[in-house]
Amino acid sequence: MATNDRIEKLVNIIIDLKGAEETEKSFKRVYNYAKKMAEEAKKGSEEAEPKVSKFMERWKLQAVTLGAAIAGLWTLTKYSSVASGIFNMLGASIGLLADMILVHLVDPAAWASEKILELAEAFEDLPEPIQKVISYALGLYGAFRLLKTLGILGLIST
Repeated sequence: MATNDRIEKLVNIIIDLKGAEETEKSFKRVYNYAKKMAEEAKKGSEEAEPKVSKFMERWKLQAVTLGAAIAGLWTLTKYSSVASGIFNMLGASIGLLADMILVHLVDPAAWASEKILELAEAFEDLPEPIQKVISYALGLYGAFRLLKTLGILGLIST
């Protein structure tokens, strides 16, 4: 089924449930709200533009200086065996510290990995119709959470 057919079917279902007049009012409310939000966003971005430009102008020198310092250090480590050795030693020390901390997470990570694999195997053992229902339910839940996070559900309910 093509996307346009699905949209048309959805609109027809909404019209059947609410009636054409109520559906038109709902769509107009959603359109007007979206238009209002777009105008407010435009106004906000126009107000913010001078502030962002001022911020970028103030911090441009610091960003260039930081970039030059990083490039200088990189060049130094590339051509100086002493600097390269110092940075290698520092990196190895940090790596050792990370290993000492992370070694305690190996057993919990292995346990979690094992449980995830068991869950995947149990899912594969389910009949295909149940797999589809679970997949669709999780997909709908994910779409709902995304729409809620983006604030689109709030648009539709107003």
